Amino acid sequence: MTVEIEFDSELTLPCYRHLRNSTADTNLLWGGRDGAKTREVAQEMIVKCLSLDYFTCLLVRKTFASIKDSQWAVIKEVVEEWGLSQFFIFKVSPLEIQCVNGNKFICRGMDDPAKVKSVNNPSHCWVEEANLLTQEDYDTLSTTLRTNKGRVQEWLSFNPETEEHYEDFWMVKKWPLLKEYRTDSDIIEIKLKDSTITLSYTSTWTTYHDNPYCSSERRAKLENLAATNPFHYDVFTMGKWGRRANDSPAAFAFNREKHIGPTKWNPQEVTIVSCDFNRNPMTWSVFQVINNGEVVGIETFKIPNSGTPAMCQYLKSNYPNALFMITGDSSGNNGTTLTNDHVSNYTLMRKPEHLGLGNGQFRVPKSNPKVKDNLTLMNMVLSQVKCTFDPVRCKHLIYDFENVRVLPTGDLDKSDRQNAMKQADALDTWRYFCNTYFRHLLK
Repeated sequence: MTVEIEFDSELTLPCYRHLRNSTADTNLLWGGRDGAKTREVAQEMIVKCLSLDYFTCLLVRKTFASIKDSQWAVIKEVVEEWGLSQFFIFKVSPLEIQCVNGNKFICRGMDDPAKVKSVNNPSHCWVEEANLLTQEDYDTLSTTLRTNKGRVQEWLSFNPETEEHYEDFWMVKKWPLLKEYRTDSDIIEIKLKDSTITLSYTSTWTTYHDNPYCSSERRAKLENLAATNPFHYDVFTMGKWGRRANDSPAAFAFNREKHIGPTKWNPQEVTIVSCDFNRNPMTWSVFQVINNGEVVGIETFKIPNSGTPAMCQYLKSNYPNALFMITGDSSGNNGTTLTNDHVSNYTLMRKPEHLGLGNGQFRVPKSNPKVKDNLTLMNMVLSQVKCTFDPVRCKHLIYDFENVRVLPTGDLDKSDRQNAMKQADALDTWRYFCNTYFRHLLK
């Protein structure tokens, strides 16, 4: 049963009217704050809930606890404002919204993926603050959305804020229109064995300038960010992509414009490998020092679920006939349980079947340098020595340069090793390298 209502098109801002009858598989609404993105999606979902024969919509956020005060509350506000309360029941336990015609909204958080998978036959999905989801979160959600009642339509609303450079962000890679600050539509072609499937999406970019109902006080606050917080001004006022600010960067001397550029391995120069063995996957970086001291960052690589033999094989395959010099984590001198004879990682690198290195090719300290002293040194190298890191092959190291924080104690923030921002393994390879080859700068 559908509910017959007369919807005034003037209730939709002009910047969103192209979405009224959108048949796209995915609709992306993004940009600055006060662009009315959240309200627009809420309005669209209410109209669909009342007018479609079948409508089951998942309301999704990164955490379940945040849904009640966002999507659930906004839908309730619009329903009451439009005088439609008699058609809806807003339940708190379980958190959902029921319509008299049998359609409904079901709330789920990506902090409990199992409950997302338990929803039967969803026809629509609205993800608020979608930029907070990881690619794994989104893939889990999107592949769960299936129904025998038609194609599922996804709606994602968000501000353009990431924890990495936006060109490396999974959403931008998946939907290339997110590189453009404009409203447009595009398709993604997926080739299967016997056919090609086309998925369509829209990208709607707005700022407070697109919302005539944004108050003068709100406009003033947004514009004042230019003086008080330039990062927030770019993201929240201008709607431009930006990384979340690192308020205490370990690599404070790192600068993208100064330090990033294409690099090339020179087989005639010594190839320095700095190793970190602390986690799975291991993290090794390849550097060269040329032209009387210039540092070239060739690559930082990780091979999940592997050990030193696989890392050595990677080096042999990608750097044939290289003259290797090895530095890195002193723990690599300890025996490893990954081998039957419990030999050390550095001993494995000496074996002929791996790298076949001689003792003179190792410059590994007996103990790791103190982090506080090492952070000073690594920033001195970044500021005083010409350093260039490849933007693609050194992406793990660049990520750590921009995201790893220093705690008030002077130690690196490794409080949550499941969080990529708090692993710092690539940064450790840089610290070990600087300690071995540039310690003279401290004198």
